[in-house]
Amino acid sequence: MLILHFQDLGFPLAEPTWEACDTEFQQVYSVLKSTNRDELLARPVTTDDRVLMTMGPVFVEILSAAFWSNSLLFYQASLKLIRLHLERGTVPQVALGYIHLGSVAAIRFDMVEFAIEAGHIANRIFDLNQEDHYTIGRGQTLYPLFLSHFEGHLAQAIPILNDAMEATVLAGDRILSLLNTGVVALFRQWVSYDLADLESWIDETSLEFKNWKQDLRGGVLLTSVQQYARALQGKTNWSSAEFCLSDDNHQTASYIQFVESSASNPKRPKTFYMSFQLAALVLFGHVEEAVTLGEKLLPLNESLWCQRLYFSNLYYLSLAYIGSLRENPGSREKAKVVDFAQSTIKKLELCCTFSNINYAHWISLLRAELYDLEDDAANAVKEYEAAIDHSEVHSFTQDQAYSCELYGVFLVRRKAVRPSRHVLKDAISIWRRISAHGKSKQLTNTYEWLIRGTSDLATMDVACQTNIVDTGNTSFKLEQNENQETRLLGAESSADRTNAWVGPSFSTQPGKSDGVPQDFQGFSAVGLDMIDMASILESSQLLSSQLEVEPLLSKLVEIILESTSSDLCGIVIQDDQIEWRIAAVGTPDGVTSFPQGQPLESVDDQVSHERSEIALYSITIYTRTPPARYI
Repeated sequence: MLILHFQDLGFPLAEPTWEACDTEFQQVYSVLKSTNRDELLARPVTTDDRVLMTMGPVFVEILSAAFWSNSLLFYQASLKLIRLHLERGTVPQVALGYIHLGSVAAIRFDMVEFAIEAGHIANRIFDLNQEDHYTIGRGQTLYPLFLSHFEGHLAQAIPILNDAMEATVLAGDRILSLLNTGVVALFRQWVSYDLADLESWIDETSLEFKNWKQDLRGGVLLTSVQQYARALQGKTNWSSAEFCLSDDNHQTASYIQFVESSASNPKRPKTFYMSFQLAALVLFGHVEEAVTLGEKLLPLNESLWCQRLYFSNLYYLSLAYIGSLRENPGSREKAKVVDFAQSTIKKLELCCTFSNINYAHWISLLRAELYDLEDDAANAVKEYEAAIDHSEVHSFTQDQAYSCELYGVFLVRRKAVRPSRHVLKDAISIWRRISAHGKSKQLTNTYEWLIRGTSDLATMDVACQTNIVDTGNTSFKLEQNENQETRLLGAESSADRTNAWVGPSFSTQPGKSDGVPQDFQGFSAVGLDMIDMASILESSQLLSSQLEVEPLLSKLVEIILESTSSDLCGIVIQDDQIEWRIAAVGTPDGVTSFPQGQPLESVDDQVSHERSEIALYSITIYTRTPPARYI
């Protein structure tokens, strides 16, 4: 229907072919290279050409539909939209054409620099048309997906995607908002967010989208990332290649069947899901199954254009091929494997034309694996170290963990037991750092013989490790010393130690104290400083939980009763209206509070009505409380 609409607007689309589109691309490229960019972008947005203003939104819809169904039509429509800009005028939607033109240039013609330039043109057009929320939301979602990974760290794309989400919300496009959420999840996984947090974020964010699991665009991305995160956490049947992404609530076979029966063209959503399935199979060591899946994925991979997933699939398939070759050293496929891995490295090197930040560690790891195949251990070690260093410096934690793992396995093959043990322990620790407990468990189980091995003979797992210092004492010497002290000074009881702590000057004769310091003139200091720590903690917790004064005073009375074992306790406070009043009274039978206040005169005991200052002689000796006036 959209193609027919173009014909009605006087802009017919001929039946496309790859050769014709390639020829037209070269023509468009030549025109753009010879055109002044500033003059091109200085053109005002067309407001009087109604046909052009209509064709812009129509192009957006046909590009969106074609990406998920027809790659050749997607290619053709991208070129036509650029021609529309060059020949007819400017509408905000042409920015999307430049993003897709850059994607085509990078993947079909290895023009990464031109792809980045096309992305910059698109961003400048977005800046000039901030009021078009629909186009901004779609464009800033697709720009990170296709182009931004060539020129900056993957983490830099997340703020752009967040801005795009705000635009999609303002535009009211639920499908586009869900797609944006899926792309955000994809980038969060790539930059090594904690997997448990990533899974929780997907669960919480997707609640805004009803039936999101049935969506075949953003829903597929969310499902794929979530199951991948669950697999690395050990929440799926990761030990089985067939059910690596399956759990109690998700079955891979059933989901693929759902996609095939629901999508008009299931190839694109299947490509996204199978890409994560391939990565999980490689990470968990299901090499032969990964090779089989990767070869099925290769024909579909081209439809991703220059998304990072395209290069990710080549990277993991290369690793799977190399792993398969190690398991079958006599295979005749060695030349094929090496050629495929070398071609993958060349494509990754093209991605590094502007910046190598997102791909250098993949290149180093593939080179290390190839050097290992050729028994070039020295260069292999250099490349393993380079891969680990780059991953660590730029916070690609998942890649750092896997690089350490492959490095450790390489050392195992070289019989370097102790270095390999340390490197594998590092890998396990790094996996655990991002909550990949399933992966760390798989690695621990596989190399348990190595990780424990002879190390148990020299070390022991303890809660606290101390250094033993030889003081020359023995149990006999200590016993003799204690007997001598008892003979000379007398036996010391617990009461003696308590009195000595409360008032050191009052108990100088061990074994002779009557338990009461005489200088206190009848007042016993024992117990004033001896406070039960458990009571302190419990009282503090109870009091801090009360925010109102009246319940607080009642709690305080209850605590005093329990701590002192008294029969009666009361709290009298000064009130602005009725002066002194009773706030709370407690007995072993319970606590009574007086929220409105109980006048002090209501107490029958007349002694309590009087106030007088008294001098406590011992208070000047009790140094922990300064002299003061007391009621």
